[in-house]
Amino acid sequence: MIEDGSFVPDAYKGSPEWYLHNAHTVPKHDPMPLCRSWYQSRHLGIVATMTTGFYPPYLAARLGATLDHLTKAASASIS
Repeated sequence: MIEDGSFVPDAYKGSPEWYLHNAHTVPKHDPMPLCRSWYQSRHLGIVATMTTGFYPPYLAARLGATLDHLTKAASASIS
């Protein structure tokens, strides 16, 4: 599962400084384009979330439909 979030963690000593200094989980990549790449593995299930603050309903539906179409086409060519 790949979560879509834009926050910087502050779990280490209550500050985001360590995460920013070491570039650990910062910046976060958009999980949607990564899903198509990772789908190539037949034995791996992919679940990605979309933050509605960044994807308005129309764009979220359009992107979901595109990914659905691409992964179905890829699974047909793999089999």
